[in-house]
Amino acid sequence: MLRRVAPPRPRPDHHPCSLLEVLEHLVAFGPWPEVAKVYRTTQLSCARERAIRIMAQTDPGFATTAAVDCLWDCESETRRIACERVDLDAPGARERVEALAADPWESEQVRDAARARLT
Repeated sequence: MLRRVAPPRPRPDHHPCSLLEVLEHLVAFGPWPEVAKVYRTTQLSCARERAIRIMAQTDPGFATTAAVDCLWDCESETRRIACERVDLDAPGARERVEALAADPWESEQVRDAARARLT
């Protein structure tokens, strides 16, 4: 005899990007270590970009830590944010910003942000 099994109940979709979108509106209450954890552990580019936006506004150490790492991110918007906020005295930062400013294959927004930081 076959038993009927009820289909699983749908679970709420708490996508990391959606949760980070909410926190973007609450930056006055940050920084949040959970946002930094999302940045370090997720492979979702939308989540990384949102995490970086939040960290750039709330994390006092962002310019010397995550911003340097973000100069090599796969998403141009994340690289642009990093160019605007990175501490150019951090190891390797100035050289990378110079490379981004001169790269003809880089997006115009990233090149402009890099050039603005160097002037």
